[in-house]
Amino acid sequence: MFFGCIGLTAFEIPETVTSIGNRAFFGTSLTELAIPSSVESIGASAFTGVEITSVIIPATVQTLGESAFGYCASLIHAEVAAQTIGPLAFESCEAMTGVWLRNTVQSISFGRRFEEIDGQDVLVTTSPFLHCDEDCMLYCEPASKPDGWMERFNYGGWNDDGMYDLPTTWGQS
Repeated sequence: MFFGCIGLTAFEIPETVTSIGNRAFFGTSLTELAIPSSVESIGASAFTGVEITSVIIPATVQTLGESAFGYCASLIHAEVAAQTIGPLAFESCEAMTGVWLRNTVQSISFGRRFEEIDGQDVLVTTSPFLHCDEDCMLYCEPASKPDGWMERFNYGGWNDDGMYDLPTTWGQS
C-alpha cells in the first residue's frame, strides 16, 4: 500500500479497515499509529521499520503477522491484546523497554532460521521478541503462562554470556 514511502510520517487508518496487509507501511516514516478496533488482522512486516514510539494492538486483532513491527528502532512500548502473536513480531526493537501482554493473547508463535554465532551458521528458534534489548520487561496479565504460549516465548537472543530470556512478570494489568 505505502511500502517504502519514506515521506509518509502520518496516516489515519479508517474505522472501515479490517485488515492491514503484508508490508503495508514497511519502511515508511510513520511516527504515530492508532489501530482502530475494526482491524482483525495485521500482516507480515506490515509496520517493519516505522518510527513509532508506542503501539496499542486491540483485542479485535486475531492475528499479528510475522515481523509485523520488526526493526522499529524507536519503539519503546507495546500493549498487545491480539489473539495470536506471530514469530518475530517485535524483532530487533532494540529501544523497547516494556511489552504488556493481555489476557486475550491465546497463542505466541515461534519460527526457525539460521543465524551466525561465533562464525558458524546455527539453526535457532525465534520468538516474537528476538534481539530486543535484554532489559526489555514483559508484563503479562495472566497469572501464569497460558497453554498456547510457546515454552520460551520470552526468548531474547544471545549475548557474550550466552542465550537470554527477557525478564517477565505475571499477573500485571
